[in-house]
Amino acid sequence: MDTNQPAQTANAGQPAEQHFEDAFAEFSAAQGGSAPLATEPASKGGDGDPDAGNPKTATPPDTAMPAAESGDADRLKAERDAALQAARSDAGRQAALQRRLAEERERRAAAERALQQKLEPASSQDDATMAQLEADMPELAAVLKAERERHRADLAAVSAAARLPAESLTRENHLTQQFAALGAAHPDWMQVVNDPAFHGWVNQQPLRVRDILNSDDADESVWLLSQFKREQTQVQTQAKAATDKVAAERDRRLQSAVGVPARGGRPESSGAPEDFESAFEFYARKR
Repeated sequence: MDTNQPAQTANAGQPAEQHFEDAFAEFSAAQGGSAPLATEPASKGGDGDPDAGNPKTATPPDTAMPAAESGDADRLKAERDAALQAARSDAGRQAALQRRLAEERERRAAAERALQQKLEPASSQDDATMAQLEADMPELAAVLKAERERHRADLAAVSAAARLPAESLTRENHLTQQFAALGAAHPDWMQVVNDPAFHGWVNQQPLRVRDILNSDDADESVWLLSQFKREQTQVQTQAKAATDKVAAERDRRLQSAVGVPARGGRPESSGAPEDFESAFEFYARKR
């Protein structure tokens, strides 16, 4: 009698699937006790993207600025830096002119004070001496008095020449400020004043307006350019309106003429017929 018969009989009563699992478990134990691989979801972060749940492989959000916007930003930054540099340079020149002007004024005031201090006692003494001399020797007193007046005229000329640098600096500083104000209001002022149309317009204005061309006042120049531009804009607008009106009228007439039949029905053709026989008869009748 076979000893395996009870086991086979016992196993015969088990389902086929249970028998397969028991056999696979015995095989796994024989291979070292390794458990079957667990089936895990392919992705935890989203459908169809195995790297969506992995922080190391996930694609970072696109926060980079587009190339075109980056280029515009760099260009604007460069323009801003250039404008700031120009403003700093202008401010430095203005400060230097102000310092030179203040120094020149102080030097001139000190020289005038020193000269006045020297001339006041000498002038009083000279007047007394001249009066005594005129009483004693009138002829000699007249010669000395003329010489004194000549020296005073020379001194006045020297004093006026000493004031010229300070006055020149003052005018230069004034003009610099006026041109800066004009440029801020009308950056294209040089192109406008060189336009023949501008001079033609100015020549048609009253004398008071024409005199503004010789003015150093930026406010007056700004007003003059603004008036010219405003009138030019009005003229251009009116000219465009007139041109548009003429074009619209022409289009209306053409549109009304389209498809209008001639009187008496179909208009007669003034040209020769296209087929050969009719064309031959047409030219034969003309002979």
